[in-house]
Amino acid sequence: MKKGLVSVIIPCYNQGCYLSEALDSVMRQTYPNWECIIINDGSKDQTDAVAKEYCQKDSRIRYISQENSGVIAARNRAVSESSGEFILPLDADDYISTHYLEKAVHVMQSDSSCKIVYGKGWLTGEKNEPFILPPFSIEGLLRDNCIYNSSMFRRQDFDTVGGYNPNMKDGYEDWNLWLSLLESGGRVHKLGEIVYYYRILSHSRTSGADRNEMKLRLQIMENHKELYLKHYNGQYDRLLILSPSRIWFKMVSAICKLRKSIRK
Repeated sequence: MKKGLVSVIIPCYNQGCYLSEALDSVMRQTYPNWECIIINDGSKDQTDAVAKEYCQKDSRIRYISQENSGVIAARNRAVSESSGEFILPLDADDYISTHYLEKAVHVMQSDSSCKIVYGKGWLTGEKNEPFILPPFSIEGLLRDNCIYNSSMFRRQDFDTVGGYNPNMKDGYEDWNLWLSLLESGGRVHKLGEIVYYYRILSHSRTSGADRNEMKLRLQIMENHKELYLKHYNGQYDRLLILSPSRIWFKMVSAICKLRKSIRK
C-alpha cells in the first residue's frame, strides 16, 4: 500500500461509450499521485478498445478484464489489485472535477478520524441540475443513503470491513459500505464544491435497485442490526414521524423483531 496514492476504481459493463469521459476526468486531476484501475466486467461493446487506448496514453492506468460477475465482484477485485492508501470508486458513465482528488486527500491526511470524503454533486444525462442529498448524520444515513458512491475512503478501512458485501448484489451496496465503515465511529466530511457528476440513465442499475427497495432496505438492516438498535432502540415513534412511509412502518416492525431476538 503506497502512502498518499489514490486508487480510482472504474468498473465497466457495456458503458464503453462513456468510459473516455470518466478517464479524461481522472487524467485532468491536479493531484498527480493516482492510479486508475479499469475492470471490464464482461462487456460486449467497445470497452476493451477504449480501455487499452487509455492505458497507452498514461502508464498510471491499468486494465483488467473478467467474465461478467456483477459490480460488487468487479469493485472488490479491482480494490484487491490496487496499491493505494485511498480508494475512489467511479462508475464508467460518471466523471469527477479536476480538484476532487487533491481536496479529498487533503482532508484525509489532515484528519485521521475521517472515514469518508465526498462533496456536492451535479446530475447529467437525462437531467441537468444539482444532485441534492440530505445533510449527513448517522441517524439520517440509517434511514436513507445520503452519500453518493464516488466518495473517498481508506483502503485499510475497506479491508477491515470486508469490502462490498455480496448480499447487496441487487443494489445499495455503497450505502451498506458506508454503514460498515462508520459502525465503529469516525467522521464524514463533505466538500463545499461540486466534485462529482452523476449521469442519469433510464435503464441504469439504480432504477432496478429502486424497484427492489424494500428487500434491499431490510437486508441493510439485517447487516447492521446492532447499529439500528443502538440509535433507534425505544425511539420508534420518532422514527415514524421522521419517515412516515409504508416502507418505514415495515422497517420499524423489523427493528422490533430484531430487538426481541437479541434479548433472547
